[in-house]
Amino acid sequence: MSKPTLQEFGITESEYKSYREFPKRIGITFAVVGCFLGILVGFLFAYNNFGFPNILQHKLETFGYLWTCWIIGGVTGFLLSVFFRNSIISQHKLHLLASAYENALLSYRRTQEEYWKSLKGRDLEREISNLFSSQGYTTELTLSTNDKGIDIILRKGDFKTIVQCKGHSKPVGSAIVRDLYGTLTAPKADLAILVSISGFTKGACDFAKGKRIQLFSLNDVTQLSDQLFINTKQS
Repeated sequence: MSKPTLQEFGITESEYKSYREFPKRIGITFAVVGCFLGILVGFLFAYNNFGFPNILQHKLETFGYLWTCWIIGGVTGFLLSVFFRNSIISQHKLHLLASAYENALLSYRRTQEEYWKSLKGRDLEREISNLFSSQGYTTELTLSTNDKGIDIILRKGDFKTIVQCKGHSKPVGSAIVRDLYGTLTAPKADLAILVSISGFTKGACDFAKGKRIQLFSLNDVTQLSDQLFINTKQS
């Protein structure tokens, strides 16, 4: 399984570098224009208050107007660049090709064990949710402050599955599996899935046998990611 390259998408290294720097250039351009307009507004304020012949006689006040409006203009320009950035970037000639490359690269990274091992907490839950979503499930991330041991709720038709994700550095033991099994009846779910990037102890595997609990290891995660990556390349 090969890593996507820019050449596959008809993009050169220099073109992609320029595209990646484009958002920064947008911010700088808007900020510079904002500063220029701010100075102009500041000058108009000074002119309105003192009149042109007297501006030089009120240097301190004039400088105050110019400085204040320069700061306000620059900040306003930057904020406007953030607001309009996505719509401007979408007009870039390389946007579609670069976006397709970045999506393919992310799909490839998801097939690598190192990627999943680097994820913790909410990032891991979000990626697992996206993975199941690609399998046709309707997914719902629970509130992290009141999840009651449930990180994700999956639905496919009338079938409901609860998911708990563990990014621990050590294999998950039977105690966590028991807790999830106890939680299974509360939301009236049909199945519980426990995802552990570091695998499971023998006790955890033994306890899950014959119960409505599926243990999802790193190998299972990467296998689903492999299939997603293949589907992405074929589409």
